[in-house]
Amino acid sequence: MIFLLGCATELAALPERAEAKELRVESADGAYVVALSQASAPSAGGVATATTTEVSQRERGKPPLSISSSASSWDLKNKRASFEGQVLVTRGDVTMHCEKLDVAYGIGDVVDTVVATGNVTVDKGSRVAHAAAAELVGATGRITLTGSPRLADGPNELVGDTIVLWLDDERATCTGKAGVPCTLVVAGWAVGP
Repeated sequence: MIFLLGCATELAALPERAEAKELRVESADGAYVVALSQASAPSAGGVATATTTEVSQRERGKPPLSISSSASSWDLKNKRASFEGQVLVTRGDVTMHCEKLDVAYGIGDVVDTVVATGNVTVDKGSRVAHAAAAELVGATGRITLTGSPRLADGPNELVGDTIVLWLDDERATCTGKAGVPCTLVVAGWAVGP
């Protein structure tokens, strides 16, 4: 499942100074990669830290997150924003609809958590997820769907107590509980003769 809703990540800190025999910069679609060959850094004792070291800014080249709603409120001091009424979130080819959306920002205005409630629907192509609530943790890219969640991919459907998706990854997990087992229903034509 690829559900990309807006997860910005911080890059690891780089040394103040590094030396290399070769520097390569590649750019595509607003993203760039800097590669250092035979690199060393004084903070690492001046020894070669890797044959090739790459620093990527591809995360920053992702499509922007757009949120529209009937009303919004902002708490700039506490780095929070709330959106209510016909909330529409888009990022690339992914859309999410819900009744209420709360966003909390962390250090550097990076998204910490996003909580969607009220008839949550996430669409990406033939994949559609429905739930009463969804929570995205920005640092991990983990989206947890609760409240009678179901995930459909064309005619196939997964239901359970909790469904977890990961941003930028083709993974999902489902957990059940007493009375609400994790169930996958596969279209009859996909099972064989």
